[in-house]
Amino acid sequence: MQLAIAKILGLSNTQETDSWNFWVPQIRKGIPKKALIHCLQALHVSLSDAERVLPITARTLQRYDMETVLKPDVSGHVIALAKVYSQAVEVFEDEEKARRWLKKPSRTLGGNIPFFLLDSPMGIQAVEDELERIEHGVYY
Repeated sequence: MQLAIAKILGLSNTQETDSWNFWVPQIRKGIPKKALIHCLQALHVSLSDAERVLPITARTLQRYDMETVLKPDVSGHVIALAKVYSQAVEVFEDEEKARRWLKKPSRTLGGNIPFFLLDSPMGIQAVEDELERIEHGVYY
């Protein structure tokens, strides 16, 4: 089961692609706040939990209307969250199992909760690597 990034972001007016050559220009232009909110709803994550991984405060987000275009750094981070969630759904073949895994401490990730590692590029890479190991049946 694959869940496209555009669907996770609720961007139905975009092409259904997960290629970098589509998303990089989107990041540079910025995505609307409503895409972030849609992503958080898909992940079942509160704004206060999201604040722990995003480069923007909940207070600032609350001041924006839904059509406000987010800065590229925030947009890129939101798309990275959606990409990780998409990968988790593909690995676990179920959205609820993917959400559960992202919110449960992982022994192989040092006892950290995968979602809270998504605050940095290295953390994102660690979570993606772990999902790849799970997909290929490689355990530590």
